[in-house]
Amino acid sequence: MARGDVTAVQLVDAYLARIRAYDQQGPALNAMIRLNPRARDEAAALDTERRTRGPRGPLHGIPVILKDNFDTGDLPTSGGSIALASAVPPEDGF
Repeated sequence: MARGDVTAVQLVDAYLARIRAYDQQGPALNAMIRLNPRARDEAAALDTERRTRGPRGPLHGIPVILKDNFDTGDLPTSGGSIALASAVPPEDGF
């Protein structure tokens, strides 16, 4: 990314394609409970920030997958439990 060979949007697109191919189809691993519907928009914003202000750090724009045990204020955190399937925490866990 630092050399400009790949963008955050390109990485997100590649990972989403791989998830579709190997998790949601094919062997149907079902390892991904949910995907952030704003992942591509957030990646585009990070690409813009990298171009205009520079990277925040070495992982700027690198997609991250979180286990469903970590609270994110914008997505449900179920911890793998059906009882918590729609539980959205009030803020991100740190």
